[in-house]
Amino acid sequence: MTRNAGTFCSLLLSQLFDQQGLCCAHQPWFGRIIAYASRGLDLRLPPSGGARNFVHVTDAARLMARAADAKLEGRWPVCHSEMLDNTQIAEIAYREFGVGGNIIIDQNKSPFRRVYFPEDCPLFQQLGDGPQISMAEGIAMIHRSGHAEDFGPMDVQ
Repeated sequence: MTRNAGTFCSLLLSQLFDQQGLCCAHQPWFGRIIAYASRGLDLRLPPSGGARNFVHVTDAARLMARAADAKLEGRWPVCHSEMLDNTQIAEIAYREFGVGGNIIIDQNKSPFRRVYFPEDCPLFQQLGDGPQISMAEGIAMIHRSGHAEDFGPMDVQ
């Protein structure tokens, strides 16, 4: 891009989620959490392994458009300020759907691998904007959308 006198901007997005379940192709455990919670089934989770970081696609799209409008250049991490492990995400989902089921931490499963997410995202200061949809709000959006049946898979390796 530089050789062609263009600008290059890359937003390095953390994990994404949406209401329609499209995220399940890349986030199978998130899909499984929603599937089990929305159906009131018992969910066997591996031990935590650390925090996860999800940004709703609406926030991601808005930030991409704002970065383009601002003609930003470079590489910018985009992580939500809300860091939750999969057990915490499951607790939010089970509360939201409220149809029963339990979260069971299976110590025989390999723990989720640790993932590094930067805590400082200077893009937000640069744009005067950042992710606004919390995990609880996003899961409530999934519930209200009527698309919970589109989440899965019901089994994850």
